[in-house]
Amino acid sequence: QALSGGQKQRLTIILVLMQNATITFFDEVTSGLDFETRQKLMAKIVGWYQNNENSLCIISHYYDELNALTDKLLILEKGHMVAFGKTSQLFERYCGKVVIVVDNNEKNRSLTEDLPQVAAPGHLLAFPCNSSADEIRIVTELSRNNVNYKRSANDIEIIFANAVKQVEGWGAGI
Repeated sequence: QALSGGQKQRLTIILVLMQNATITFFDEVTSGLDFETRQKLMAKIVGWYQNNENSLCIISHYYDELNALTDKLLILEKGHMVAFGKTSQLFERYCGKVVIVVDNNEKNRSLTEDLPQVAAPGHLLAFPCNSSADEIRIVTELSRNNVNYKRSANDIEIIFANAVKQVEGWGAGI
């Protein structure tokens, strides 16, 4: 009996995991899968490596997967290395200690126009906080104006946006 594409993909992953290699690379292992299947597959892969000394290298464009899995990042843009290191160190380097993230809409832009920002996806605004005082000031103002916000100290999509923004000025040599 012939296996479906999804069954072949799962069988291949099982065979790769059973090799117990020192380092395993998964390149876009969840592409083409629906959200629920992606989540289940990544949970299985993480479970396999959780108490294992071996390394797992995942190449992915799904930031939610990377946020849940990674402790180190290699950021590539147009075939060139932009940054490499522990996720926490890269976050602090490019974003600050934490960021407060809100929806990018007219109300929020007006309310936060005087605040420093870091790069974020177009639908969001992100504000760096390098001290507790910064964070309290921003959160108090947002709460007072009934604005929903998210606090993050490891948002890989925001790390990526700021790392790439920093190298944009490097010119044609990239």
